[in-house]
Amino acid sequence: MSARKFLTVIVGGAVLAGALSSCALKDMIYAIPDMNNKLSATNKGLNNMGATMNQMASGTVAINAIPQLENYDNYSVLDPLPLKLLSWGNLLGNVISVDQFVGLADLWLNQANAIGPVQTVDTNGRLLPPTAAELYEADTTRFGRLSALMTVAGNLPEDTVTQLMQREIVEGGQYENDTFSVLALRAFFIQNLLANSSTYQVFATIGDLKHAVTYASAVDRIAQLPYVKRLQFSLTFLEPNGYPVSGGPNITNIQFTMDPSMAPQIWNQVEMAATNDLSFSKPDGIHDATQMQKFEADYNAQMKVVRARVQYWQSRVRAN
Repeated sequence: MSARKFLTVIVGGAVLAGALSSCALKDMIYAIPDMNNKLSATNKGLNNMGATMNQMASGTVAINAIPQLENYDNYSVLDPLPLKLLSWGNLLGNVISVDQFVGLADLWLNQANAIGPVQTVDTNGRLLPPTAAELYEADTTRFGRLSALMTVAGNLPEDTVTQLMQREIVEGGQYENDTFSVLALRAFFIQNLLANSSTYQVFATIGDLKHAVTYASAVDRIAQLPYVKRLQFSLTFLEPNGYPVSGGPNITNIQFTMDPSMAPQIWNQVEMAATNDLSFSKPDGIHDATQMQKFEADYNAQMKVVRARVQYWQSRVRAN
């Protein structure tokens, strides 16, 4: 065989075949590390570009969502659920970072307890007492800020909640007290959502059940925290006669302290709804035995989780 070497090189999906001299072969081999470095730099650049695009997308959501969550017009229905805030809170909750969230939570919690009526003066410059309409607007804004924070807190991914608790509670961060309030608001929001939204009172599909199990699991986690009794929030209304809420008398304040019994109540509710809606009748859209088999497998998997949590809380009650 001649001194020439034969080499087949695959580059970018193309095959280059030919005779290379020893020197040319060495040059190519020596060039490989440099090529790898360039490819690595390119990949790093693409990854950074992807991260930047994700940040831009998250920033766009925040830019759009925050004004809507602070918009007084969206506070027209706050009880029992802030209906006009739900979608915006869901969007922001799923993209906001811990750094961004703690600052926003601190701002909205302060506003919920500090916003007052517009101050007006008479022709002599004397301060006039606020009218009932002005007090109502201030109270609605207070309630709206708390509700906005509630919808965001209720939709935070569990990873974000883990980071939040680690940084602010375990490590004693600047916003520790705010985080106690946020966790209470998260549980309160989910409880109200599951109890008052028709979406979670009637399970038309396995997807509905899975979503409810996710929410119930979030409350379950909060209910088992060693500092659960420190999870609370409050709101005082300015109108002496109280703030009007649906289905009851006016309220002068909101005071909520997390009670671990909320978790088993939610699990019992989910179990009952799923049993009534999904086990006694075949859901729409199932047309053959294969689909039915998959539905039953998914249903049994979800109900295994639900029943295990119901039994867990029952055992805790008996132990106490």
